[in-house]
Amino acid sequence: MHLNRQIGNFPRVLRALGFFYAIYVACLPPAQAQPTPAPTQVKIAAVLGSGPDDPWNATLISTWKQLRAAKPHGLAINDPVYTEGVFGSAAEAALRLYARKGYDIIWAHANYTDEVRRIHAQYPNTLFVLTGAPNEPIGANVYLLYNRIYEPSYLAGIAAGMLTRTGVVGAVAGFPTEDTNDAINAFFAGARSVRPDVKQKVSFIASWWDPPMATEAMKAQVAGGVDQEFMLSSTFDVCKQQKVTCYGAYRDWSPVAPQNIATSALGNWTPGFKWILDEWHASRVGGKPLAGNMNKRYFGMAEGGAELAPFHDFPMPPQIAARISETRARIEARQQTVELDVSKPASSK
Repeated sequence: MHLNRQIGNFPRVLRALGFFYAIYVACLPPAQAQPTPAPTQVKIAAVLGSGPDDPWNATLISTWKQLRAAKPHGLAINDPVYTEGVFGSAAEAALRLYARKGYDIIWAHANYTDEVRRIHAQYPNTLFVLTGAPNEPIGANVYLLYNRIYEPSYLAGIAAGMLTRTGVVGAVAGFPTEDTNDAINAFFAGARSVRPDVKQKVSFIASWWDPPMATEAMKAQVAGGVDQEFMLSSTFDVCKQQKVTCYGAYRDWSPVAPQNIATSALGNWTPGFKWILDEWHASRVGGKPLAGNMNKRYFGMAEGGAELAPFHDFPMPPQIAARISETRARIEARQQTVELDVSKPASSK
């Protein structure tokens, strides 16, 4: 009977022990979360709207190779891998294939908002990058990066306004997208800042990469009096043939025609590419979901995201070079603001 009484008290003893154990556990210091090991490599791919020779693409690929050598965050980065010249369902298929293959970052380097919107949620651990206009923010694991060159375009316009003999300056570009319009408008604004009566001519050739068509558009402008040409469509034969002063975009075009290309408005992908790598790395280390930006992120001259190419062998008069240098210093110091005008530019009436 004594034994039965002891057995009958056993559940009470267990409950008491459980109570005291609970108090003991509650008094213990909180367990430290184990840090996520930092990644040692990142796989990157890109889908391009045109070929790798297009300056928009060539400059991105060049930055990619430079950062591969620099190894930010100690990351091993693969050689450039990309699919070129696709849109619509073909672009969507390429984006999806790279995501399925386990690429960590995929650059959607053209007008691919619709294609990325349809697939990004299926690959939440993949960071998608949309670049330039007319792309729009999506958020989540999709980032939006613009590469605006309107500030150095303004500086190039100062040269054009001071060099023009006819008082007519022109621009040839592919499409009137936001980040094309801002560069052209700034170029004309720079010309007007030194010559208020300057007239402007604008041509859009409805193609991102068609040198023959761009050449014809430029010839028509030259016939109409243009002697300073902002060429965003990457052809400079007319500059040499008709001794017109030209200005390039996105890459330094001076070697093509050293005596005719005064300078180029350069877009530098490095700050934006580093920002994307920073976001991906922080997400992996912190174990947090990707949080794509809902604004149109870009890096200006003060941040190293845009710059004006050297004059090289072009015979730039010293007074013009000095004027540009002074204005450049004020822009880089944030003492002067260039208007961001994305309205569609038009020829003077």
